[in-house]
Amino acid sequence: MTASTSLPHGPDHQDFYGWAGPRPRVEVGGRVFELPVFYHRVSCFFSAHLASWDAVSAALPSDEIQPLRWFDGRAAVQVAALRYDEITGLVDGETARLAPYAEVAISALVTRHAAPPGVGMLASEQLGGGFVLDLPVTTAEARDLGREVYGSPKFVADMDFVDGPAEQRVTLSEGGSRILDLGVRPRGRVTRARRPWRMYSALGGELLETSARMRGFRRGRTGRGGADLTLGDHPVAQRLRDLEVHAESFASADYLGLRMVLPAGVPVGAARAHPGHLGGDRDRGRYTVDYAGTGPLDQYAPADGLLHVG
Repeated sequence: MTASTSLPHGPDHQDFYGWAGPRPRVEVGGRVFELPVFYHRVSCFFSAHLASWDAVSAALPSDEIQPLRWFDGRAAVQVAALRYDEITGLVDGETARLAPYAEVAISALVTRHAAPPGVGMLASEQLGGGFVLDLPVTTAEARDLGREVYGSPKFVADMDFVDGPAEQRVTLSEGGSRILDLGVRPRGRVTRARRPWRMYSALGGELLETSARMRGFRRGRTGRGGADLTLGDHPVAQRLRDLEVHAESFASADYLGLRMVLPAGVPVGAARAHPGHLGGDRDRGRYTVDYAGTGPLDQYAPADGLLHVG
């Protein structure tokens, strides 16, 4: 890797983590959390799939946003799988480590301003801002924070990842019911990722816009063959069928060396409630990672200690 594409360090890191914006405090589960939350090690891959513009438009709870259009007039849904391995924030006035977790964000690609067909989807690093339709996670802590602070439609689910050099894959399920299986084959040009991820959600009658600061590298491509999506028999999967989401992707990517800073959302208009799938009352879902042949490793199992060789 050349010096021009080296990972950020030194003063750049200080600027990245320095936060001069609002620091609201919220009480969740008897503890007081101060925003923003800092994500220091993030693994992420995603794909984007064409869908019915009319169906996606009808699923949005606010007139302040509209689906982005592809060149042929269709809308798009993005499926992003993320693993958060190191998370810190201020909890009850002290720096604390939050429980690692994973999530699969199912979002409609949207815009607050009119854009020419196709251009808006290809212009930004993450294919535009997304309204989160459903957001399964692996811990109740992440679910409760997301629902109460952002109105995110989170529920606790089970996630089994395959993390290999040729393919990134996640199998998402709940209570034995398959939701989806997403596989992304990383390829393409590596570029710096510096633009914020912009997400929309509905809370208390308002549309919230959340801009998550990020640093890392994006490796992606447009065109067919970069990813595959298979839907199961779960209600969330049926909603994706109702949106006429195509199994074949038109764009896909993964991220390297990703870090994020998640602040509070900002109200930008009125919105109807969008609770999404509620799920059951669980403390944790199953969360495993198979490093392409090592076998599934339970991410919540106690550490076995150091292995000494030789």
